Amino acid sequence: MRLSLLLAGTVYYFRRKHDKEKDAKEQKRKQFDVRIKDRSSKRLTASCVPMIYDLNKDTEYKLEESEDDMRTAMRTGGDKGAQHEKQVTEVHAALAKHIAEVQVDLERVRDTRCGTPGTSARDAIIEQCQREIGKGGASGSAAVYQAVFQTIESLEREGMAKYQDAAKVLQEQLRQVTPLCEQSSTRLGDLYKEALLVEERAFTVMNGLHTPSESFKGSADGGRLERAALKKLSRACEKVVLEPGFTLQGGKDGNYQWTTGVPYLAGRRDPSEPQLLAPKGHPGAKRICDIVRLMFVCDTSDDMATLLDLISKANDIEVVRFKDRIANPSGGWRDAMINFRIVYNGYSHICEVQIVHKKMAMCRQKDGLGGHDEYARERNAREILHFLGVEAIEGCPSGPLLQHTASTPALLTA
Repeated sequence: MRLSLLLAGTVYYFRRKHDKEKDAKEQKRKQFDVRIKDRSSKRLTASCVPMIYDLNKDTEYKLEESEDDMRTAMRTGGDKGAQHEKQVTEVHAALAKHIAEVQVDLERVRDTRCGTPGTSARDAIIEQCQREIGKGGASGSAAVYQAVFQTIESLEREGMAKYQDAAKVLQEQLRQVTPLCEQSSTRLGDLYKEALLVEERAFTVMNGLHTPSESFKGSADGGRLERAALKKLSRACEKVVLEPGFTLQGGKDGNYQWTTGVPYLAGRRDPSEPQLLAPKGHPGAKRICDIVRLMFVCDTSDDMATLLDLISKANDIEVVRFKDRIANPSGGWRDAMINFRIVYNGYSHICEVQIVHKKMAMCRQKDGLGGHDEYARERNAREILHFLGVEAIEGCPSGPLLQHTASTPALLTA
């Protein structure tokens, strides 16, 4: 009798578990479909939308499922022995396969949009991108951001002066050492695995920044540290595909490789795993330095200055890039963006932290402004011009546009 009850209970438990997992997957798919529908409406009403808007939705969804599977596999507790390693290897191979499929589809989207040199399609996309960039600070969200910043500046003159001094010190440090802001691997799947391994360490290191009188832990008076979800790999794939020189071709059995690269055979962990190999001189996914993302939301500009000072002096933080978007705003948005290297358990991975004033953060959270959509369109326009080797014309006029071909295009890292 007891055995029968035990068996019945076990069957019930696994059935309930299966039903819950099924319900969760169905709910996730519904949320994905709603997002795609919203994206489709924006695709009809705006130009220069991100290329991922034109992705095959099933291909994109499979990648998102693989991201979830990888996170689950890497974060599963308990046994970390051979069985767990086998699971991680299998999930990682599936992730690499879906990354390759998305990049192939994005290459199709890119080539369709960009056309070929000398055609009307190529001229049209260049003009479209220049006009999107030319809007610059004229957008509604940029005007709101500018008004908010002017308020901060007028009320916190001393704090802003301290921030400017701290920014100059950090910039000078970087000029002296000129660190390379590139990841150690060209493979996006490997970088995602690294990100899962180091994200907690990155948070701990940044959360430990403090002085005897000020702490930035939790919701302390000086500010708070927030962690964002890991960067979506569909967006990371888009960045890679828009790097000049990127071209994929289908190999046998669905494998992919860089067309100018050397086919990779020796030492392949799994013959079915897609291989994305960067040709000599091409960065592949090395410039994707924001999979792990953190944000300090500071009460005052004085707190922002303190943080910059602490980061520049920290022994366990290697700053490899600093974008002072307080001095040089992007679409009106102002913050300090820092890429820093974390070395942990044999991995070296570059992460990102933003330092933002709470009034700017509150402004973005309300986001009836549509600020992120405007930023995404301008970013896409810049990346397409970068891929085409055409220099962006800042604040371009409404009349006929000139095309400036950049002999050495500036690297885009946003």
